[in-house]
Amino acid sequence: MTHKWFHDRWTFTDSLHTQLTPWATKYLMEHNEESILYTVYPIDWNEFKVKDGAKDGLINLSDRTCTCQEFEIDLLPCAHALAALRACKRPFIDFCLHYYKKSSLVEAYA
Repeated sequence: MTHKWFHDRWTFTDSLHTQLTPWATKYLMEHNEESILYTVYPIDWNEFKVKDGAKDGLINLSDRTCTCQEFEIDLLPCAHALAALRACKRPFIDFCLHYYKKSSLVEAYA
């Protein structure tokens, strides 16, 4: 039964069409939709001030930090970070922890 379960999970994860796990993909999609209306003010290549109207964020991409602290807690870009990444045209996937990537999930069930 355990072998069947691992085989089924491995087959499912191997067939995913995204680079991230389903949970991480959903998380980023929800936060990305939220961040579309944010205004981004670059400070330098790695630091940005992001205005969202409620709790503005100060992002440091090299440290992977945000004043909202979601970036550090979830280890995935928060809505502020996603707005900053979109403004400087950097890929979101580069700022996601390896744990959330499809390859890590496939390795877990191999």
